[in-house]
Amino acid sequence: MSTGRPEDRDLRLLAWRQERLAVMLEELARRCGYGIAGRELPPVPPGLTAEACEQWIERAVLWLGAEAEPVECGYRDLDRCVRQLAPAVVRLPLESEPSSDGEANSTQAAEPRFLALVARRGRRLEVLTPELETVVVPAAALAETLRRGHQAPASKSVERLLSHTGVTGRREEIARRALFERFLGAVPVGGCWLLRPPAGGSFLRQLRAAGLGARLVASLAAHVLYYGLWIGSWFLIGRGALSGSIDRGWLWAWALMLITLVPVSLLGAHIQGRLVIDFGLVLKRRLLRGASRLPLESIRRRGSGELLGRVIESEAFEALILQGGFLAATAGVEVLMVLAVLWMGAGGVIHTLTFVAWTGLATALALRYTRRLSRTTDQRLGLTLDLVERMVGYRTRLAQQAPERWHDGEDQGLRDYHSVSTALDLDAARLAAGVSRSWLIVGTLALAPAFLSDPGIGSLAVALGGNLLAYAAIGKLTSGMTSIAAAVVAWRQVEPLMEAAGDEGVLGDPAAALTSIATSGDATAKTEASVIRAENLWFRYPGSGDRVLRGIDLDVRYGDRVLLQGTSGGGKSTLLSLLTGVRQPDSGLLLLSGFDRPTLGEEAWRSRLAAAPQFHENHVLEGTMAFNLLLGRRWPPTLEDLREADAVCRELGLGELLERMPGGLHQMVGETGWQLSHGERSRVYLARALLQGAEVVVLDESFGALDPESLRRALAATLERSPTLIAVAHP
Repeated sequence: MSTGRPEDRDLRLLAWRQERLAVMLEELARRCGYGIAGRELPPVPPGLTAEACEQWIERAVLWLGAEAEPVECGYRDLDRCVRQLAPAVVRLPLESEPSSDGEANSTQAAEPRFLALVARRGRRLEVLTPELETVVVPAAALAETLRRGHQAPASKSVERLLSHTGVTGRREEIARRALFERFLGAVPVGGCWLLRPPAGGSFLRQLRAAGLGARLVASLAAHVLYYGLWIGSWFLIGRGALSGSIDRGWLWAWALMLITLVPVSLLGAHIQGRLVIDFGLVLKRRLLRGASRLPLESIRRRGSGELLGRVIESEAFEALILQGGFLAATAGVEVLMVLAVLWMGAGGVIHTLTFVAWTGLATALALRYTRRLSRTTDQRLGLTLDLVERMVGYRTRLAQQAPERWHDGEDQGLRDYHSVSTALDLDAARLAAGVSRSWLIVGTLALAPAFLSDPGIGSLAVALGGNLLAYAAIGKLTSGMTSIAAAVVAWRQVEPLMEAAGDEGVLGDPAAALTSIATSGDATAKTEASVIRAENLWFRYPGSGDRVLRGIDLDVRYGDRVLLQGTSGGGKSTLLSLLTGVRQPDSGLLLLSGFDRPTLGEEAWRSRLAAAPQFHENHVLEGTMAFNLLLGRRWPPTLEDLREADAVCRELGLGELLERMPGGLHQMVGETGWQLSHGERSRVYLARALLQGAEVVVLDESFGALDPESLRRALAATLERSPTLIAVAHP
């Protein structure tokens, strides 16, 4: 590793050129432990635009076995954000090439340069150079470089203000920095990608990458230190009290131990808090990915009540696994230390073995509690499912079911749940209160031989103190096992989400998927071949004997406008789901821009084809209008994104709606926000598809809810903004 004087280095001299991005990403992934053996990237296509380069980086990192998360932070917060970057890729602001003598070369065109950040070292960053060496540079130097790239819009105003103040020297620099922060404080600074393990990879690997293993060890070490200091303080004061005299030195040592308990306790609480937050982030990210990758048919087969129960159990799982895990871990530490104390006490082997047997009894009761909790949870989820389904079908029940039968089965279900929950409560009482409180009696009886043998006041005091410590440890152990039992039961609902998250999807061949980014804007090349080509497609739904599609052939070229018509249930929507990649054909050939899905990859396939499903399969989510319109694009949006969204809405006839909204594009809509009509929702779904910027736009009955005038405007905007269009409509 080379260090030298990193403060004096020009960061652009440590940066990589765009044409060597593939080499940089491969080496960075390998050094960070994310690379997959045997995977190599093709060279970067020349002439990539800034937006295409961003897509290339994200997909290239995904192919290498990691994820590149785009990061933006405010101009004012650059120092804090940069210190947290690593491993990461940072695009430096464009400026003139420095020559060999350090002067700017204005004759050479500026080109993008990228820094490869390997790791953090406090307030310094370890940078991978093009010579494959590592250099440590101050994080403040990178923050200052990024600032300079965004100061141009405000530089004239800042210098004009400074010219009237008369300040010079260091005070002038401080004033200049403050003025820039005043003008540009909220301006987002992007061009950074944080590398992390893929959400579909090993969960343990994600936990290690988040540093949770080290934090867990540190948290347990802090607890051991706290517990040891606490026992040591009582040992010192007890020794002096039993001996009849307290030495001043031992008294000072006792006081020092008590004082030390405060910072150790605060440190342990801080580490544990960070551990809980980071674990929650990793777990939620995993569950969210799993929810988005559940098989479509499995979701449709489940009722809303069952899905609600899964959401509730998923929320409970996180809290229970954290609470129970910490309690069980700290209780395990305390149990080991209690064993040592009991061994040194008057009870000796008998007292120690009695405590071991009692913890075994607590474990057996915890297993019984887990089995009973599982049965109770099944009953509770069954009641939840039945209640939600009855609420959803309330109007149907009023119209079609006799009043005397509205509550059939409810009383029996409640009686069954009351029976199993009562038994569960008794087991919980025995485990939580009975086992721990009974130990005081059992532990005291185990000391009976020691009382008869007159072991000495010191060892007897140690045994009695150990008995009280064992009481506290068993109480914490039973509480931890109760929470773990609940987490084990909740895992049955969470497990399908975790398994679905482990599906990496189809990555494709990098030469095809990454090269397609560079050719996505080449209209001339597109006209020479089919955009979508399907040959002899066959498909049937799982569990169904009849085939919905039989030998379908389709050839769509760039610029085509294709209208699919047919009777209901004829397979039009099914065909669109095959084209968009939502479902896979049983047999046949399906190509997009000359590549099949395994070659092109799932991400590249869906980025080149945008769809607006049928009305009942589309949703307005709780959030701003802009959020609902720009789903699938980068977030947070740029000013250009918002302008384009506004323009598309007005072209589709939603201009009056935006003007009525107090917040415009930033108005909250959805469940608790602004209520949209049926036709307005349809046009929001249509705008969402058009704003993807895809080569092919697929619309499934998107115009059915529009009046003639709105239909005319929406159709004109759709034809204008769709490079290639496939639409389904009833005849």
